[in-house]
Parts: sequence; structure tokens; C-alpha cells
Amino acid sequence: MSLEYGILGFLSHKDLTGYELKKAFDISCVFIWSANQGQIYRTLEAMLKKDWISITETSPGLRHEKKTYRITDAGRAVLKEWLTDGLSESPMRNEALLKLFHMAKADPEQALRNIDRLIAEKKQITAVFDKMTISRAAEYREVLGLAEDSPDYRINLFLSKWGYMREQAFLSFLEQYRDELLRIGKEKKIIVCGLKNKTS
Repeated sequence: MSLEYGILGFLSHKDLTGYELKKAFDISCVFIWSANQGQIYRTLEAMLKKDWISITETSPGLRHEKKTYRITDAGRAVLKEWLTDGLSESPMRNEALLKLFHMAKADPEQALRNIDRLIAEKKQITAVFDKMTISRAAEYREVLGLAEDSPDYRINLFLSKWGYMREQAFLSFLEQYRDELLRIGKEKKIIVCGLKNKTS
């Protein structure tokens, strides 16, 4: 389970609470691997049983005990083995793209509205992406105790560019897809949001 290795990677820098781990995911690699609080805590419990991590401190919290987690020697060995293993991508599963694949069966006007909504969302994401990366950089370094010139921080920051490039590429694709949908509508004399073949 890749979430386990993501947690081990963060804990390899310093001891962290479950809340701090969630924060680390949210401000650094959410565009690569997202995880909610429940998933993180369930995974931490499983990792404790495997002796990959240990609890170094327990203190009262607002609702539950606040536990601080530390990577063990066994956890470091597992992390090292995972990092030295070959790189491979997970199988592609994207519900939005699957819907776009079968969009010819949908109501044309509703399809266009859905695409326009997604385009607007992607434009908003790309517009704030750089600002978000810069504004959260200092917060991320503080959470993990990283120096600005540390290799870990520089690699993490560089990888965030992939998130921006992915969003830009998806936005470009959606705009081209929208144009193709309108062309098909005109060719087939289908009214799409008031647009139709001029010869009809």
C-alpha cells in the first residue's frame, strides 16, 4: 500500500503526529497522493503492528489522545527497499475521462455544461497553483524541519511542477475536446447550446 511508504517518507525526516502527517500530505504532495485523516490513522495502526513505526509520545487532545509517531529501523529498511525498487505507474483510472470517452451518448447541452464547468475548475486550479506552491513552501519546511537548500526539499518542490504541468495539459485537452464536440454537433445538425449547422 503506497500510503504506508508516503508516511514512512515523512517520518524519516522527524517524528510527527497524525495531524502533522495529514498536513504534510495536504501542503506538499496532494496532487500525487491524497489521503484523508481516517485513512492515515488506519494506516498508522497497521504500520504499528508491522513494527515499521513506534509511538514516542502520547498527550491529551481535544477529542482523542495525541500520539507522536517515529519510524523504526525496520521501517527505514522497508522504505529504502521500496525506493530502490523499479519505478512503475499504477493502472490508469479516471472517471472524468471515462465519461468523456462515452460522451456521445449524453445529452449534448448537458455534456457541454459539464465540460465548461470542468474547464472553469481547471483554470482556477492552474491560476492559483504557483501561488499556492510558493506560499506553502515555508509551511512545509517547518512541518518536516527541512532546510531550504536540502536535497529533499528541492526535489519535493521540483516535483510540484508536475502537478502544474498536468493541470495545464488537462485544461488544453478539455478545450480541444469541447471544440470537437461542437464540430460534431454542427456536422450532425445537433443543436448544442444554441449552436447548430448553418445549413439546417
